Amino acid sequence: MLRSKAGVFQLKVGGYADDTASYVRRAAEVIIILAITRVFAQASGLTLNEKKTLVVALNPVEATKVRDLPAPLKVQGPLVLSRYLGIPVGSVPDEEYTWQLARTQLTTRLALAARKTTTADQRSLVVMAVVVPKLLYIGRHQWPSRDTILAFQRMIKNFVWHARFTDEKVSGRAWLNGHVAALPRSHGGLAVPDLKTELMALAAVTVDVWAIEADTGAKIVGDVVGNPVVKPVADSIYITPRHTAAQNQGKLMHDTLWATEMKICAIHSGAGRLPGKRDMVQALGRMEYFKGKVELQWRGRRLLVNMRPMMGSLCDQYISTEITAHGTFITEWLPYVDLATVRLYTATGRVVTPTSQFKLICTPGQQLRDVIHWKWTDNGGLVVTALARKVSKPVQRKIGGLIRLLLLNYPQLTRRGEHTGAVTYFTKDDTHVPVTCQVTADRHFLSNAQGSAATEPVPLESHRDLVVAMQTEVGTTTTITEVLPHPRLARLVCLWAGKRRWKTPRRIFKAKLRIRAEAKGTAIAATRQGRWAEMSKDAAAGSRRWRGNAFVGWWA
Repeated sequence: MLRSKAGVFQLKVGGYADDTASYVRRAAEVIIILAITRVFAQASGLTLNEKKTLVVALNPVEATKVRDLPAPLKVQGPLVLSRYLGIPVGSVPDEEYTWQLARTQLTTRLALAARKTTTADQRSLVVMAVVVPKLLYIGRHQWPSRDTILAFQRMIKNFVWHARFTDEKVSGRAWLNGHVAALPRSHGGLAVPDLKTELMALAAVTVDVWAIEADTGAKIVGDVVGNPVVKPVADSIYITPRHTAAQNQGKLMHDTLWATEMKICAIHSGAGRLPGKRDMVQALGRMEYFKGKVELQWRGRRLLVNMRPMMGSLCDQYISTEITAHGTFITEWLPYVDLATVRLYTATGRVVTPTSQFKLICTPGQQLRDVIHWKWTDNGGLVVTALARKVSKPVQRKIGGLIRLLLLNYPQLTRRGEHTGAVTYFTKDDTHVPVTCQVTADRHFLSNAQGSAATEPVPLESHRDLVVAMQTEVGTTTTITEVLPHPRLARLVCLWAGKRRWKTPRRIFKAKLRIRAEAKGTAIAATRQGRWAEMSKDAAAGSRRWRGNAFVGWWA
């Protein structure tokens, strides 16, 4: 039984084509599972092979205590590993054995390829077609250590340049710099794969898709697996992309796929960074010298915020610039911002996180909705409710500082918004009359189409269900191009409703992760070309003339 703040999920059966994994509490339930599986296998035209059926104790201590299994089934030993879906599985996973087995299999497969290929370019194509898919499949299930990645990268390099798939030192040297060799062929490289980049892109895509399209059960599983701190009830994970200028990224490769992805998605997904954001925040912060500070008045645990000093032409220009760059700001998403990963500018231009700036009220694993609630008033203000157990003077000061920080970074709060669960969508039809729809707190779809009564609530499990419900609502004559992920169904914080692809493709993640490496490779290649041109001026001049006239002469 898996528990998170999103609910409770009972893990029962995992099906993969003709392979099925069932989870039972007692050995007596195995007989029931076998009877059910035989019926479904017969309906599918398959036969259950009991001799190949594995019984694995999830608790290795109990592996030797299991009795009364029907023949020929028997419990696999706690240290024994068997192949399931191409991955060695057992009571005690062995990471080193899994990757050593992959190394042995690839060495055998590439022995023939080394005989059939004669150039480094051909072998780099073999690596991309054979080695990388194999390692990515294993990495999805058994995340490699740093030493494992380095060892396989040396094997790839040795195979490309010396036709030997080994991590040992090989005599001879590559005739291209590593950064240049990794460049695309269109840029003069060999496109030699970088395994670390491939794995990070895999992690980013895997969890990015989960954050947008996962149903309730998958969200609970992700919360349990992805949380670094083990709790009886796991915290809900919300991935919050950064909107500040690039700082020192720090370590991107972590010990698990989930930790790696959350760091990468926070940096490289979402609406992106707006040039001049820091300057706009600083300018808005300096307005207090002319118009005064935002007024804060406490009444019990409620804080009255007078935002009139912030309002004006500068604030309007700030908001309109972000609308032009990113689209409409969605206030529905702001309460779901993760306090540990969101990056905000201070009035002096410094980048901070709420968990570091306001440790008294913000802790890792919390979203903004866990600290404060707010609503707009008719006189251009906010009523903020503190959710702390005890609202002391230090807590009041920290919440006041958090509100000022949010207003500097999200001046859209000065304009009245709502938390009604409204759905944002886009269509190709310019004449389409927008339909007002909502997603309730218990994940039901409500329609209040103009000129018609509200429809019956439709239960929703995922973002895909929302897309289907919206398309049904607008009718077959109108095609919906995009539905903004909803905070009650998705886990990727989408603060701006621009017309963009929310699911970032793997090639985009790879391109962003390799920006610095490609820039370095391009610079090295240009430098060496310049040296060659200086040393062989006649050959360089002839090469330039050939490139300029080759196609003219060919077509002539």
